[in-house]
Amino acid sequence: DRGKAQFDENGKAIRMIGTHVDITKEKKLHDAEQQTDVNSASINGLTHLINITSKEVEETNKLNQQLKERMELALIGSKTSVLDWNFSDNSLYISPSWKEMLGFKDDELSNNTYTWESRVHPDDKKVVLRTLKKHQSQQIKYFENTHRLKHRDGHWVWVLGRAQILYDEKGKKVRMIGTHTDITEEKELQLTYSHQAQMIQQTHESVSTTDLKGNIISWNRGSELLYGYKADEVIGKHVSLLYTKEMYAEFVTRIPT
Repeated sequence: DRGKAQFDENGKAIRMIGTHVDITKEKKLHDAEQQTDVNSASINGLTHLINITSKEVEETNKLNQQLKERMELALIGSKTSVLDWNFSDNSLYISPSWKEMLGFKDDELSNNTYTWESRVHPDDKKVVLRTLKKHQSQQIKYFENTHRLKHRDGHWVWVLGRAQILYDEKGKKVRMIGTHTDITEEKELQLTYSHQAQMIQQTHESVSTTDLKGNIISWNRGSELLYGYKADEVIGKHVSLLYTKEMYAEFVTRIPT
């Protein structure tokens, strides 16, 4: 649950805006791996919020600020920022939290497309624009991608971008409302795991893993050298394949229960 309460001048609570996000899958993952990515899950709550309020926006532009306010309040503390691109006049609303994510104050970056274009990684910019163009030509509603943005200090911030594209009755794009979520920590962790996996795969020490039923699920180069089996010969097979009956019986007694 995430939300923010609003109070009047007397300190009385008058409103609370927030989201409830189903994180059952993430909770199970946390129990298994001791980590949960709740930030990425929070986008589901935002998507629901957009589905409701986008209809209101179509009815009247007076509700624009209310829409942005709701999204900002609902996503406080989630490392997620709001962007709202109006294609009719090419104006772009960028939330203060987006600028803060890159080390800037709200008044230090303008609310226009150049702000994003000037900070996106050159390699990622081409991919983002090409994907966006494809979505718009096919009138696909939901858009998602990851790219890098340059921080004020010079390092790159990885963001997960998710948005809903709105079209008029003629199929012309009119607006795109969505979020950028800072996933730098997750990306760095992913790269670390990838590097470690490569090291394990190439080491001459035998490293293999099994599932709870004893079926082999990973097999590195060291295991190939030690046992003489290639990975495709043992993956999915029971670990007892590697032992005589006597050795396996002794092996089982050493497994903690």
